[in-house]
Amino acid sequence: MGSTPVARSRRRWALTKKGRSLRLAHGGHAYICTAGRGGKSYVLAREGVRVAVSRKGRGSGRRQVVEVSGPAEPADISIAVVFTGVNRANLTLGGAVRSTAARLLDLAS
Repeated sequence: MGSTPVARSRRRWALTKKGRSLRLAHGGHAYICTAGRGGKSYVLAREGVRVAVSRKGRGSGRRQVVEVSGPAEPADISIAVVFTGVNRANLTLGGAVRSTAARLLDLAS
């Protein structure tokens, strides 16, 4: 099996959530992953499809809820679910500030 690269980009210093969104392009589809409120939810979208993932519950009752709008393909849902295990903090303004401070402290040490 061969592999094909995925083009990705993110504007680290953008002021809006949409501006800081992670952009992916693969197989003729362009995806945008945007953080939701408080960084606990996110939306993976491409033209005509929107997959929203949010965290519900507390403690042992915690679960991920996936809501799909539009004619999603299995790959759309798979990519969205993979992002549950990814650190998406940099997609929020607070996370971007914290990671910048951490990077600066790493450079100083």
